[in-house]
Amino acid sequence: MYEYGKGRQDPRLPQKHVPARGPAGRAGTADGADASVRLGSHLRVLREGTGLSLRHVERHLRESKSSIGRFERGERLPRKTYLDRLHRLAAEGRGLREGVTELTFLLYEAALSVDGNRLLLDIYTHEKLADRLRARIRELTARIEELTAPGARRDAAQDRELVAYTGERTQQGRELAAVEAEIERLASYLPPDPAPPAGSGRGLRITVALLVLSLVAVSAVAMTLLATRNDRSTAAPPPSSTPPPASPTTAAPAPSTAPPATAATSPAPSTGVTAPSSPTASPSPTTSAAAAADTAAPPTPTPPPSTGPTAGAAPVVYWSGTAWITFDGTDFDSDPPTVDGLRAHADLLASLTQGERISTYGRGLALVPPGPDPTLADCNRLFADVPSGTINLSLKTGDRICVLTGEKHVAILTVIATEPHGGQFEKNRLKVSGTVWTDPARPVEAGH
Repeated sequence: MYEYGKGRQDPRLPQKHVPARGPAGRAGTADGADASVRLGSHLRVLREGTGLSLRHVERHLRESKSSIGRFERGERLPRKTYLDRLHRLAAEGRGLREGVTELTFLLYEAALSVDGNRLLLDIYTHEKLADRLRARIRELTARIEELTAPGARRDAAQDRELVAYTGERTQQGRELAAVEAEIERLASYLPPDPAPPAGSGRGLRITVALLVLSLVAVSAVAMTLLATRNDRSTAAPPPSSTPPPASPTTAAPAPSTAPPATAATSPAPSTGVTAPSSPTASPSPTTSAAAAADTAAPPTPTPPPSTGPTAGAAPVVYWSGTAWITFDGTDFDSDPPTVDGLRAHADLLASLTQGERISTYGRGLALVPPGPDPTLADCNRLFADVPSGTINLSLKTGDRICVLTGEKHVAILTVIATEPHGGQFEKNRLKVSGTVWTDPARPVEAGH
């Protein structure tokens, strides 16, 4: 098998698994474009005829709308996994007519048989081989279960048959693991999605419109706050209930030097100063100072509350309950968590041979130490110490784990059961219970 990027044969797979290269005389560029357009038109009719919207397909197949649009316009060929999932999704809706799946793959193979699609053709060939190996493993597993069922009686021939089936299933499992590794290696050479041209596209227009609306809204809020501040600073102070202080000339009576008047003498002559008529006419110094302070300083406006992304925000429960972690992989970004089947978007996978062992690829996975129930802050601290790359953990019943999913949800899970099945690969699984949270400090990234 040709090894891309190194220019030599790949010795990891048996020679019988070398994929065919297709017919010798392949179509030219024009025929290839026509084949891709025919496939894209067929995919669009398939999607619309089964009542699937772009948004529905984007959510369930984890493909962006732009990628789906390029597939349906014939600008880019999808992977086989996309076609398989699209057929399953359409069958769950209005159903598929007989022969639609076969027609899809006939058009797909015609588009792959064009120069320039050799890498995608090799991936497609390996994926078909992996499907055949999985089907054979399921057949062998069913036959082994029949022979080992409780109460089943076996003769010597059936014992030999059981040994043969078990050995073949082990060999098929090894070959499947090697083929899946080859698929991942070949897929790493696929080019990324092309970026849209600068200055064009509906997405850019929407972004500009949202930016303009945001600026207008910020300006309106700023003008409103400024007007409110000016109104408060220019408003008249409220009337005070304390009487104004008395004039210095009438605040206190002048001391009198005249002797007390008697009945026989005439009253003393007036000095021109009038005595206060009541002792309450003079205000207290404290009340006068408070009134003066009220009239001197206007009230200070209260600053607006913080509008940051985490101001007052609390974690939101995305899902809560029990789920199984299987060999095919479980996606905890779905509500409820689902078995991916193709392992493309799985957050956790059970081990190939050990049902109590799980792994994740490039995402956060940490074992919670003994103690109280962990919080999101505890999990985030544990994620900071997790190395990058593949993470493997061996678990037992009662262990707790923190998981950072592909869309940046945080799952806090407790293992409540483990079911190892020896060499029966597709039966190894763990049962967990817990909660998946949406952490306000981590923006959700759709389509991991």
